[in-house]
Amino acid sequence: MANIGKHIKKFRLQKNMTQGELAEKIFVSRQTISNYENNKSQPGIEVLVKIAEIFEYMYFEIAILLFLIMGAILGITKKKKIQE
Repeated sequence: MANIGKHIKKFRLQKNMTQGELAEKIFVSRQTISNYENNKSQPGIEVLVKIAEIFEYMYFEIAILLFLIMGAILGITKKKKIQE
């Protein structure tokens, strides 16, 4: 699974932002940010776009994040099909 959480944490720390500050800006809880960063859950596309806007990333970087999340989704789907 793609390590999206690692990238979110890196972007957040580059902006000297706490998990709580990021959470407030994208209207989620601090625990949700923690879950993203620890890969316990994956952000949706809307959240990724909000994060990219906050960190002032260009569309290319947004596309990379979307590619990572789609890879994670496809990986999960393949695993489920194999287990069935």
